[in-house]
Amino acid sequence: MGFGRFDEQGQTFLIEKKPDGDFESTDQRITPFRLLTPIDFRCIYAVGLNYRAHAEETGMDVPKHPMVFMKAPTAIQNPGDPIVIPRFLRSDKVDYEGELGVVIGRPCKNVEPSEALSYVLGYTCVNDVSARDWQKEKGGGQFCRGKTFDTFCPVGPCLTTADE
Repeated sequence: MGFGRFDEQGQTFLIEKKPDGDFESTDQRITPFRLLTPIDFRCIYAVGLNYRAHAEETGMDVPKHPMVFMKAPTAIQNPGDPIVIPRFLRSDKVDYEGELGVVIGRPCKNVEPSEALSYVLGYTCVNDVSARDWQKEKGGGQFCRGKTFDTFCPVGPCLTTADE
């Protein structure tokens, strides 16, 4: 898998990963044959109920602290590929929300808030698919039960770097 940069004219140029883990755009033109997610995900952290209107429409209280949950890497889906509803799900409450994905570009842990943005590689589009009934009553109130089915997290296709 390789990465490409799209210019204003719609041409695509190769992006190479340097030995230090950073990325560098080249002048080498490439022809993409399939759009994939813009990054290889190992872990997806998400914040639920992060705005009042959504909390109110779901009938849940606005939390005092961020409600953090994880999505399995198998939930990631390439842009344009189908979202597959599992046969056993039997849910008529599957919906989606457009989200801003923040991509962390290098290892970090216990980072000072003032330094946090220096670890951000960039931003991408995320489609957060949910089976609402599995998120609440069928899932025991745990968000991940209704949000982490395979293909329930289409991502991309583009990544805007933090310096853009």
